Amino acid sequence: MSEAFGFIKGSRPKFFDEGAELRGERVDLLGFSFDSEMSFGMVGRIVEGARSTFVGCHEDFPRAILWFADEMLASILERVAVKSSEGEPIDADSLDFRRLNQLDFMHLVLMTLGKSRFTLGDEDQDVGEYDVTPARFCAAYALRMTYNATLEYMRHSEHLRTYYLMQASTAFGLMQVVEPASEASIYDAVNSSLRSEAARKSAAARYANDPKAKAMDEIYEEWERWQRRESNYRSEADFGRQMHLKHPELVNDRSIAQRAAAWRKERRNTSS
Repeated sequence: MSEAFGFIKGSRPKFFDEGAELRGERVDLLGFSFDSEMSFGMVGRIVEGARSTFVGCHEDFPRAILWFADEMLASILERVAVKSSEGEPIDADSLDFRRLNQLDFMHLVLMTLGKSRFTLGDEDQDVGEYDVTPARFCAAYALRMTYNATLEYMRHSEHLRTYYLMQASTAFGLMQVVEPASEASIYDAVNSSLRSEAARKSAAARYANDPKAKAMDEIYEEWERWQRRESNYRSEADFGRQMHLKHPELVNDRSIAQRAAAWRKERRNTSS
């Protein structure tokens, strides 16, 4: 039986599917086994996270995305003169060139995918169409590099294993950025915490330079408690007198009473 999506494979160099070209093998990127504890569990996190983007897809679909990305990149490089730092032409087909520049290439493919979403399928092999997205490209690349790292780990090749893991972790990080709402709840929680912390530090800096601002913030918080019936004052004038007793050198009771009346009016207008 022919390989699904085989019509995409051409004679051009494999930039992103390097492992398959080197070993001439067909790898199931959604099913290969790995040591989940390798590199302190980082490999397991990358593989499981990347595979989650392909739930319900054909097992050959990640490879099809890599092949298509190879074709896109090769087309781009045909239109760009690739030169060394000394200005000399570089053979873009060479393995060293690909290994040193894959991360420089990724944004070119991501930009192309991001501007034009499309689907891939294979009617001849009875394979339905699946969406090709920037997140899935990053996930497929992360899986390919993680698979390569696993092989080099078994071969005790430290340099290549480190190289592949660096590539995989970078692709995985990009995947999390471009995947819509993948970490929305975590992002909201962290962002809310950061905003609160920034507000706290901003207030602390403001209070350090303006003690009156700190006093008025405390007075407003007490006024809020009064509105919630957590404290008791006979009137706004009484509220002003009590707050003046707490901050006699900073505010006077009449200005506090006027401020309280303004807060009450503002709340009434907002709720109406």
